[in-house]
Amino acid sequence: MKHIFFEKWEKKLEKIDYAVQPIVSTISGRLFGVEFLIRGVEEVGFKSINSFFDEAYNDQVLVPLEKMLRKKVAEKVSKIKNYRNIIIFYNYDHRIMEMPDYNFGFTEQVLNEFKIPVNNWCLELNEGLNHSFTAIYNKVLLRAKASGFKLAIDDFGTGFSNFELLYHSEADYIKLDKFLIREIHKDNRKMSLVSAIKDISSSLGITLIAEGVETEEEYYCLKNFNIELIQGYFIQKPTTDPYSIKLKYDDIESLYNSDRRKSNGFNNRIREGMLFIPPLKIDSNIEDLFSRFQNSNYDFIPLVDNNFSPVGVVFETDLREYIYSPFGRELLTSKLHKKTIKDFMKKMPKVDIRTKIDDVLKLIVTFDSQGIFVTNDNEYIGFLTNNVVLKILNEIRMQEALETNPLTGLPGNAAIAANINKILKDEDNVNYIVYFDFDNFKPFNDKFGFRVGDRAIKGFGEILKGLKRSGNKEIFIGHIGGDDFFLSITFKEYECGKVMAMISGIIDEFKQFSTSFYSFEEVVNKSYQSVDRSGNLKNFPLLGISAAIVEVPKFNVEITDQDLSRLIADLKKNAKTNDTKISIATILSR
Repeated sequence: MKHIFFEKWEKKLEKIDYAVQPIVSTISGRLFGVEFLIRGVEEVGFKSINSFFDEAYNDQVLVPLEKMLRKKVAEKVSKIKNYRNIIIFYNYDHRIMEMPDYNFGFTEQVLNEFKIPVNNWCLELNEGLNHSFTAIYNKVLLRAKASGFKLAIDDFGTGFSNFELLYHSEADYIKLDKFLIREIHKDNRKMSLVSAIKDISSSLGITLIAEGVETEEEYYCLKNFNIELIQGYFIQKPTTDPYSIKLKYDDIESLYNSDRRKSNGFNNRIREGMLFIPPLKIDSNIEDLFSRFQNSNYDFIPLVDNNFSPVGVVFETDLREYIYSPFGRELLTSKLHKKTIKDFMKKMPKVDIRTKIDDVLKLIVTFDSQGIFVTNDNEYIGFLTNNVVLKILNEIRMQEALETNPLTGLPGNAAIAANINKILKDEDNVNYIVYFDFDNFKPFNDKFGFRVGDRAIKGFGEILKGLKRSGNKEIFIGHIGGDDFFLSITFKEYECGKVMAMISGIIDEFKQFSTSFYSFEEVVNKSYQSVDRSGNLKNFPLLGISAAIVEVPKFNVEITDQDLSRLIADLKKNAKTNDTKISIATILSR
């Protein structure tokens, strides 16, 4: 039956269209989903999308309007390649629940007509829902979840009550607002906020989507925070042509693989420690769940959606009252009881297999979880128990203790050699390796004693650690031994001037630090007396540092260990004799 006030809207709807924008994997560029964005409201007399829906709300035609809009969306979805395996993100006006003719279920009818799986439909919730959040709305959202719909919190980070909505909604996705993403690589506060939201979302088993990604720099920053999915002009602008949506955006995968600033390889420790427990589809029936437990050695079953993404687990303990009661199984499987697997599901934290083990441990310690899903490009590949994570961490700590210099706590020669090897194979970045050693350290040690000498070594180590504490993730620091230190810095482009200024600053900072070891007269005279190697009393300048810098260009460098050692020795010798105490050379192509 046609709505009495709806006739004036039908002609307007003929001109309304939807644009689609892809949401893709940060790792592979694989199409994960599409967001549908309404277009054409200005052409039918509205100033904005909000005013379009406000008038529909005032006319009380939101229900028939939404039915037609969702049909438009479903029809366009059906034209996208492999549409049954992508998530459809649809902006949801919660006020539809206030309409007198609202009834739950019309979306399923539309989806069934176009053979779109129900659990591929995601309702995007916005902060407006909080201003009138009631038990009725909560009940409807819970019913939507029980029916298989997914929920996303849109524009997270712009409003004041996002966390209240997060608490009530049991969302599957959080969409980070473009405010947080814009030039995030230049803003430490934004980076801190996104990092914190990432920790929370991972602990709750929620997937993060970054909206409004527009530049390569923003992409790299989000990738380094392990943000799973991205959306924005950098991938593709919104388009009304569904056929232009690609199943894979190869440029994204190329960027991910070319960024050697962080290891992109699988975390072998996680891979070796995880369990692969065959998962069950979330829309399976209770009988399938019972059967799986009967034939499983584990006390829980992982659940995945149609895209093989983990959504939660069911623990056998939560089914015991049904399993062990006389008619429990019959009760659960009866049509009257209407229990589904979703009623017993619990969410679990999840991490990508490339995640650092320290970050995995932080999830377990901070959020009291019984384990963690492991994914590869958003697909379930295994499960980590708490005991396995703790065992891995203990092994790493023991190994680090053996390889770390006991005086400074910095990585030793094994880690330094691995770092150099990685740099010499890096074809995509410009790297600078720096060798530091103290000038005239032996007479200083002889004069002031080894305890003061150790204080000088530890002090320089702390100066170098300050570079890491500044948040620069592209720096590696090592302690070769004694008064010899190592530093490597990675840039996307050539930054010789910036590196020279940085090293000069380090030398000056140590020179200032070392004045605390001398008397007032020695500081004024800029020298002290000690015995030289021949046993003669002699004046020596105050303790300082020399630096040998090797610039490694953007290609796979072929240089032997002997040639590199010879080059560094020559640079060190040159650095000690010039005024700047710095010597630099570039490795040339053969």
